Amino acid sequence: MPRRLLLLASLFLSFAAHAQNGAITINPGSECQGIFKSVWLSIDGTMEAAVNGGSPNRADNVAPGTHEVTVSCFEGFNARTLLTQDVTFLPGTELRMRLKGKSLELVGKGPWAPPVVAVARATNQGPTAAMKKEAGSFLDDADTDLKDLLKLLQDEDDRCVVKVSAKLELAREALGGSVSLETVDDTRDRVEAAREASRKCGSSLGRDVTRGLDRVAKSLNRAAKVLQ
Repeated sequence: MPRRLLLLASLFLSFAAHAQNGAITINPGSECQGIFKSVWLSIDGTMEAAVNGGSPNRADNVAPGTHEVTVSCFEGFNARTLLTQDVTFLPGTELRMRLKGKSLELVGKGPWAPPVVAVARATNQGPTAAMKKEAGSFLDDADTDLKDLLKLLQDEDDRCVVKVSAKLELAREALGGSVSLETVDDTRDRVEAAREASRKCGSSLGRDVTRGLDRVAKSLNRAAKVLQ
């Protein structure tokens, strides 16, 4: 079979396989609203999205079957779990749900098709130029937020804050690598190290730092999703 036909067949089979997966969109409603709050959605313990409080959280390409869905609300350095619930995902279906009390309520369903990048990944050809460009834009956003955080902390002389700044500098260094999952993972580890260090600073750090770290994490997660 000619190589082009083999590639087309591979793309078709990959698309068909991914089309059997599903997606979920969760609206947290008023449970986590506020300028200093962030909502985190996890599927089977893996964070899928981090957005400003009150905005829907979405996860794509979830395998059919029952998965543990956790919705958490972060305010400053404090986190609280709003709920953990088993949800059954259906092939080729997007579930639209909302938070109601201590449970998720299904408000609608719709057809779901895999993103083009998911099909490209499944061919095992590695990230395309377009995928690297998209991921690179998210990494640029992360770098901008890291620079803003460093500028915010540059005049602080508290020893704990200085340590946080040093870890943020290391995160920026990691971003200087190639547009790859390795770069994203390395940067993410260093950002989390900075977040852990910031928790020890108590009131020395304002909420702007927490929000900035949340934005960096969000950009890194978006880049990872494109490159995976």
